[in-house]
Amino acid sequence: MLKKTLCLLLSFLLVMPILVPGMAVSASEREDGTGSRPEYVTVTSQRELIAALTKESGERVMIQLGADIEGEQYYAFDPVSVKGYKTIDLNGHKIRSKLFFNDGNENRSLFVIEAGASLTVNDSVGGGEIIHDRFIPAMGETNAYTDIFLSRPLTVFDVYGVLTVNAGEITAGHYESEYYTYTDGYIYKDSSPSPGTVNSITPGSAVVVRDGGRFTSNGGEYYGRGFTIDDNGEKETACAAVRLNRGATAIIYSGEFYGKSNADVFSVEDGASIAVYAGNFYARYDSRVTVDKTNGVAEFVNVDCGRIGIPLYAFDHEKKDFTHIYVDSTEHYYDFADYSASDAEAFLNLGSDGTGIDVRVETLEGMGTEADPYLLKNAEDVAGVFDQSGSSQVFVRLMNDVDGCKGNYSVNGNIHFDLNGYTLTIDIPSNKG
Repeated sequence: MLKKTLCLLLSFLLVMPILVPGMAVSASEREDGTGSRPEYVTVTSQRELIAALTKESGERVMIQLGADIEGEQYYAFDPVSVKGYKTIDLNGHKIRSKLFFNDGNENRSLFVIEAGASLTVNDSVGGGEIIHDRFIPAMGETNAYTDIFLSRPLTVFDVYGVLTVNAGEITAGHYESEYYTYTDGYIYKDSSPSPGTVNSITPGSAVVVRDGGRFTSNGGEYYGRGFTIDDNGEKETACAAVRLNRGATAIIYSGEFYGKSNADVFSVEDGASIAVYAGNFYARYDSRVTVDKTNGVAEFVNVDCGRIGIPLYAFDHEKKDFTHIYVDSTEHYYDFADYSASDAEAFLNLGSDGTGIDVRVETLEGMGTEADPYLLKNAEDVAGVFDQSGSSQVFVRLMNDVDGCKGNYSVNGNIHFDLNGYTLTIDIPSNKG
């Protein structure tokens, strides 16, 4: 093989907005319909945060955390109805809500984004978190009557309007393992008889998008956990990192999504719309959980990991040649040509055997125009661009150094290739000169 290296130095000025990391300008920020200068608010308490998020205003309100914020009684927040056009910068801080374990029998949401409202989440510093949880019953508090938290999942963001997340960690629920003993229907810590370990869980979904709601992920981490149980103590419905109801819309440009303790990564109802361009998706085995008790003795059920519930229709099929799916670092191939929108089984239904699995999705970004060029990340992307036909003008740009290209490309149309200061290495067979 004769290796030829093509490396061009480009000297032109690109006019682009300068963005602070974690503070990308989202469509929802541009489309607030006001055109006026945003109002900036720094909050350091639960009351200040709620007042800013619930304020009725036609202007965008930019909220920045100046401290960690917790609920004032048992760390609890009542559901907060977000109104108007709001942006919150976590600024490296945490929002924590932790409900008392038997506080109500209904599902509890932390933030409800009303229809017509929008919320954008940024984290300019890094390390910012939003955590919605319950206290797990402690010594002497748990019996067959009170241990019902598995039937009441939590939701961090309940979306009827528009949610855009650019950065930050969003966690629903909690998992905890403690050493207890069982006596007369109660669980006592460090006593006798019958010692054993109780693995307790509070289930929840990071984001639930309702009919008419829209969710965009440009980054961030999302943790869904656990499942609900029916009256017989059987698993009923898995929670998810992101759940889409009928009529909901989601666009995933980036982000990390976790299905923990038998939660799904995504749960997508028929009639929901989802598009996945890139991201990391994890389903992981989380030991075992207590789901029922009989005569005070905990019955354990081993749980497998949740599925990678991304329907194949979520991918951009016009760019199927650029869609790369890696399962535990090995590329996994789907025959998109055989995909049928009516095929209910056309899911990335992986990782359900309890071993856990990581999935990474990479899809070509950009529209191939001068203002929005294709962004090439690897040799497959480069080959795919050269194999395209029917386009008289295509603009492409390297995102990093690329090698492993095999050459012998056929050029169809007029390709404007911007090396962007990177190196493209092409291997050409020696018999081709």
